[in-house]
Amino acid sequence: MLQRVITGALIAVIIIAILFSNAAVVSAFVGLLILVAQFEISKVVGLDKKAELVWCNILYSALFIIFICFGQFKYIGVLAAIYIVLLFVVMLFNYERIKFYDLTISIFCMIYITAAMLHIIVVRNMEFGNIYIFAVFLGAFATDTCAYFIGVLFGKNKLCEKISPKKTIEGALGGEIGVILIMLFFGYIINKITSLNVNYLLLAILGALSGLVSQLGDLTASIIKREFSVKDYGHILPGHGGVMDRIDSIILTAPLVYYFVTFLPIFSA
Repeated sequence: MLQRVITGALIAVIIIAILFSNAAVVSAFVGLLILVAQFEISKVVGLDKKAELVWCNILYSALFIIFICFGQFKYIGVLAAIYIVLLFVVMLFNYERIKFYDLTISIFCMIYITAAMLHIIVVRNMEFGNIYIFAVFLGAFATDTCAYFIGVLFGKNKLCEKISPKKTIEGALGGEIGVILIMLFFGYIINKITSLNVNYLLLAILGALSGLVSQLGDLTASIIKREFSVKDYGHILPGHGGVMDRIDSIILTAPLVYYFVTFLPIFSA
């Protein structure tokens, strides 16, 4: 517990410092997370034995990051098409080792990690992005933290015992209520600091949705680990596992925040 809390506190300090930085620093940080996560999940699902596919994913993750950072969205479809063709070429020249199943796993890893996490960079570059980006991480980490401590203190009824034995219904509800309250407090602080108008109803709805998709992302990542019989995606973070074990709840929260605030802006001048 102590190791987990200390590591978690250090992670929080680092992330907060980065989120207060400019868009370039945030993009570099997110890019690093994506690349490390790609390595971790590749090892878990067995792609590390098909190095060609891993390097295709790493290369194209880097290219997607660069194009998104420079706002070249019109080329994303072209990059995606070339990526698919490249995978088929790799399979053609290695057909005895690399099967169609391996390609589907590679594409899933790209969509699941790279495509979803790139939304963080897009959020940072939109209007009020320096504020909205906090909602991405706050929505995920507040849910995780509240769910964890409420579950430890009051958890009795298992949520999905076969998927994640330690998660409880009480913890899930605590995470959901906790993230809504923390989001509203976040909006209040932003209003006082910047004098921006805050739509608290929309912020509460975003908090509720963040709680749901954050826990969904966490459970989905747990299903993958259970299917491939591993406890953690890595060991780089003492008490927390790997990078994937920390960002699993952000993976779905990032796209949610982007599309939500695109159509329903929470902050206005």
